[in-house]
Amino acid sequence: MSRAWAIAVGEEMHGLVLGRDASMRMAVERTVMAMLVYLISILAVRLTVYFGFSDLQLAFWLTIYMLAGPVVFYLLVRSGWSRRLRDPALTMPQNLFAVTALVFAYPTVGPVRALTFLLVALLPLFGFLAMSPRQTRLLAWFSVIGFGAMMASLAYFYPEQFDPRAEALHFVFAVICLPCMAFLLSEVSRMRLKVRAQRTELEVAKARLEVIAAHDLLTGLFNRRYIGERLSAACQGGTAQPRPLCISLIDLDHFKRINDQFGHALGDQVLCHFAAVAQSLLPRICELGRWGGEEFLLLMPGISVDEAMAFIDNIRSSLGDRRRAPEALVELHLTFSAGLVEGSSQGLDATLESVDRALYQAKADGRNRTVLATSKTLNNPRL
Repeated sequence: MSRAWAIAVGEEMHGLVLGRDASMRMAVERTVMAMLVYLISILAVRLTVYFGFSDLQLAFWLTIYMLAGPVVFYLLVRSGWSRRLRDPALTMPQNLFAVTALVFAYPTVGPVRALTFLLVALLPLFGFLAMSPRQTRLLAWFSVIGFGAMMASLAYFYPEQFDPRAEALHFVFAVICLPCMAFLLSEVSRMRLKVRAQRTELEVAKARLEVIAAHDLLTGLFNRRYIGERLSAACQGGTAQPRPLCISLIDLDHFKRINDQFGHALGDQVLCHFAAVAQSLLPRICELGRWGGEEFLLLMPGISVDEAMAFIDNIRSSLGDRRRAPEALVELHLTFSAGLVEGSSQGLDATLESVDRALYQAKADGRNRTVLATSKTLNNPRL
């Protein structure tokens, strides 16, 4: 019981410190990590005071500076205020603040001041995943300029304590090492951005391939494979369906004659026009796919027989409305025949057979009509 209580308390404290917003969790974690580094740095400064390397007053103000800044950054990130910015983690401002702290630490820690360069070199490692190559270079040159200005000031005003020759060597070291480190990290950052762009391109290509794999390239409707899978799924779960399901097989009347008389290009326009008309009139819950040639399969879940009949009749009426037809199709009288079956509990093959026989009956009765599958249509032999 005590162990479970300890785990619960730990999780609560973890959420309290880092927040429960998953999108900001990493930014808060990096800020907390930076706070820990500042605490270690403050301890190091206190040690320099203990060993007599540092001036107590300078160390005091440096400690205040290194305590206040991280707390402000933590509050800005943890509260979500920084979310409105391009970089919610405030990576660049935090790095600039850290460089400034190290520049002021340089004269404070006395003879061990060269160690500040090591911390400056480590700074980009904390944020290079969130920084652009340009930002990495700017940070390096900001460091060089900041340290250069501090070294020049110390060598000029306090030459007894800060030997100009030593400061010149320190500056040369900074000029060589910091830009080199920035260059290497900017290259890594550039490669990271390139990989991210490639990953995005792959995701877009994958999504496009998925669309292509499920859609008919001519009409933009679902293709036979996809609509067949949807029909199969409907049939497999047909007995447990809490809502009605209607399935219609539609065939454009005399389509072969249109192809033979006017050419396949016009026939393609007819198919596309039917697809556009049907999609504009069907509710989103319905799924329409090209079954093959001039045949289309329509799945209407949650739709009663009367509603399905009304939808199909509406499509037929709109298809025959020449005012809606493209200019090339105005002279054509476009109609279609449709078979309709209610439910799918009889299985995939039986459902397809039922709707196909209903479509055959619609053609036999003179086309341009919809026939509901009944025992009579199922018993009629097909020629």
